[in-house]
Amino acid sequence: GSVAYNDRLSKKRAKTIKDLLVERGVSKDVIVLKAYGKSMPVVKDAKTDDDHAKNRRVEINFYREK
Repeated sequence: GSVAYNDRLSKKRAKTIKDLLVERGVSKDVIVLKAYGKSMPVVKDAKTDDDHAKNRRVEINFYREK
């Protein structure tokens, strides 16, 4: 897909995970979403389906104010 299409998918994937976490009781205030699309691949120059699957990921960070 195009860069714009992949960016939308990345954002949608991250939002889905956030919604599931909030549904399970995690405060939405401690979740920060960042979607990178193709800009930060784990496997550069992915060739196989497995390589591409590794790049389709959601990384989760929780932040707590002190």
